[in-house]
Amino acid sequence: HAWKTPHALRSRGRSGCRGLQEAMASSAPPLLIVGAGGAGLIAALAAARAGAEVLVFDAVDPSVAGEADESNTSRSTGLIPAAGSALQAATGIRGDSPECLVQDVLAGNHGQCDVELLRAVCGAAPKVVDWLHAEVGLELECKQDFLYHGHSHFRMHGPPSGYGRSFVRSLAAKVAAEPRIQTRYKIRVVGLLTDGSGAVRGVRLSDGEEVPGCAVVLATCGFGGSKSLVASHLGASLASAHYQGSPFDDGSGLEMGVAAGGELRHMSSYQGHATVTDATPPLLVTYGVVVNGGILVNSSGLRFGNEDVGYSEFSAAVLAQGPGVIEVFGIETAEACAATRLEQVIAEGQVHTHASLEALAADRGLPLDALRMTIQEVSRVACSAGVDAFGRPGLREMSPPFSSIAVQAALFHTQGGLRVDDRARVMRAGGTEPVRGLFSAGGAAAGFSGDSVEGYLSGNGLLSAAVFGRWAGEEGARHFMSRSRL
Repeated sequence: HAWKTPHALRSRGRSGCRGLQEAMASSAPPLLIVGAGGAGLIAALAAARAGAEVLVFDAVDPSVAGEADESNTSRSTGLIPAAGSALQAATGIRGDSPECLVQDVLAGNHGQCDVELLRAVCGAAPKVVDWLHAEVGLELECKQDFLYHGHSHFRMHGPPSGYGRSFVRSLAAKVAAEPRIQTRYKIRVVGLLTDGSGAVRGVRLSDGEEVPGCAVVLATCGFGGSKSLVASHLGASLASAHYQGSPFDDGSGLEMGVAAGGELRHMSSYQGHATVTDATPPLLVTYGVVVNGGILVNSSGLRFGNEDVGYSEFSAAVLAQGPGVIEVFGIETAEACAATRLEQVIAEGQVHTHASLEALAADRGLPLDALRMTIQEVSRVACSAGVDAFGRPGLREMSPPFSSIAVQAALFHTQGGLRVDDRARVMRAGGTEPVRGLFSAGGAAAGFSGDSVEGYLSGNGLLSAAVFGRWAGEEGARHFMSRSRL
């Protein structure tokens, strides 16, 4: 993919900004936020509460968006990892710290990130969570249903119910109630406007309108919805895999940022998921099923790896198997996953229940002898409290009735994006100077998942979205306040 050059954009900006400088001179234009997912909405609230006037753009209205067009945050579990929050302390959890979270992330990505920036983000995360809860007024709690892969402590924070969609709609309601924030939904931003110095000073909309701003926050997510970009950066197999993210996650924000002079990092990184139902509609199967003892078998009735390495990393193994992968679990696991996201999959009729292995094999078209051997081996390892041949500990013995789900690997969202600093400023390519007037947050900013699918730690996406979102909003507000004093 050929990203547009900064020169091409600046040329369009100068020639297309008739009246832009005059408009900016006459009054302080608002902070413009492109994208109304988790990061963009948090940025809007942070900026408004710091005294800025804010204008938010998005192709959809986040308060009513559904499965077809909602943001990646809405599609997620809506959980922010934060070590040391007041909510975490209130649960009685002790011994966690921002540095513990730093080390957990680094263990996953093998140090493939800006470590000092990660340390700053992890240090800010509990403050952001407490701000969202105590000051913004979101209903949040520290989850203790199960320990998410790669995390050493219970530190996931999210809404009591409703997952990511509930989180985003709660943010959207707060944005709608904030008098300093205006919204323009159902329209797309297609370009940035720059002044003569190269500073970003506005946006161009899909209908041709040019809107001046004191600065711009790109919170447009990544490029998972663009098959050409996925093929270029992640490979042909991912480009042909099922995509579970937002259809508007098309790389346009990254293109605008690069055109303004920004630099991309970690473009081969992404979050996959090993257990999305291979049915209509395709639904996320909570990885709590695996954590609580579930296994995956291929069309030959055999396991093919350690499912417990994590839902993102194991997605590559599932993808390599091709069609016919089945998630299998016993009554013990089903009971442990009651009142979780598994209930939605059950309600859609995508979980089959079987009185015996014979019935399971017949229903799913699996060879009975191989399936029986697989389950017997799982039970043997579980009874010995040992580690299986793939290196997985903590297997559970499986008792009937058995449950099965036809699953497939899916691409959820990309983790590469624009390089930012600890003020969420987009940094110029090859240097230490920022692109003036341009910030980025969420999937549009480079995350902390290294350079491959193996580096993704549960919650990495919303960790950076929440923190960069608040930083971008607060820094954008400083731009607004400085211009309003001119």
